[in-house]
This record gives sequence, C-alpha cells and structure tokens, in this order.
Amino acid sequence: MHLTDQEISHFEEEGYIVVKDALSDGDLDPIIEEYGEHIDTRARRLHAEGKLSSLYEEEPFRKRLASITAETTEIYQNVDIMHFRGEATFNFLRNSHLIDPIESLVGPEITCSPIQHTRAKLPNKIMYQGIEEDGEEKFKQFLSENVAPWHQDAQV
Repeated sequence: MHLTDQEISHFEEEGYIVVKDALSDGDLDPIIEEYGEHIDTRARRLHAEGKLSSLYEEEPFRKRLASITAETTEIYQNVDIMHFRGEATFNFLRNSHLIDPIESLVGPEITCSPIQHTRAKLPNKIMYQGIEEDGEEKFKQFLSENVAPWHQDAQV
C-alpha cells in the first residue's frame, strides 16, 4: 500500500504520518510468536536456576514480560534485536506492508541501518517484587535507560 498524495503532504507539513491498518495481525503474529518462544525458553532456564519464581505462563504475551521483569531483568535486557535475531523479525523488516509506505516518502532504495533496537514497552507502574530497597532505584534507572524516547535523535 503506497501513500496517497494527501498522506505525503501531511508528512511533509507535520513531520509524521499515521497509516491506519497498514500492518495486519498476520504481519505481526510471527514476531509475537517468535519473541514469545524466546521469552518462554529464557524463563524456563531462569526458573530452573531458581532465579524466577514463576513462568507466568497464564499471562498473555502483552503482559508476560512485564510480570517476569518485575522479578528479574535478565530476559528484558536481551529482547533487543542486538541480542536476539530471529527469522520472523528479519522477514518483518522486509515486509511490503512496512516498506511500501516508506517507499512513497524516500523512494525505492531503502536500506536497513545495522544499528537496530527492539525495546519492549513496559507498563509505567511495574511492581518491584523481590528487589532490595537500594536495588529499586537501580532497577528504575535501568528501565528508564532502556525506554526509547519519541524523538528519533534522542537515543540510538
């Protein structure tokens, strides 16, 4: 789906554009499944090592990582594409539903920067279970350093 002239004008005037329904569940489901499997594998390992009290299997994908991260940041630290590269993620970066609208703005010669990041968005209010009093501040600092600000130049 290429952008309309009106959408391109909006982008040129406002500096952003929202393309509703550009991506479908079918585009995102493989990534969710891939990350879900990665999180599950890591959770099982941490649980076996006694570093995680529960696998949080009853939690849906959108909540499971937050529940795990409330106990330990070991998985959260490694869901970044710098540490975990899966086939579904690679395929998504080449998905025509993603690329075609971009092509409308920059032309057909599109390259992917080798500096990519995947940052999981955790809830603003996350419980700090099992964290020592002085550890809570370190945990909050860690989480704040791993949130991507909206402005593209504010953080890689």
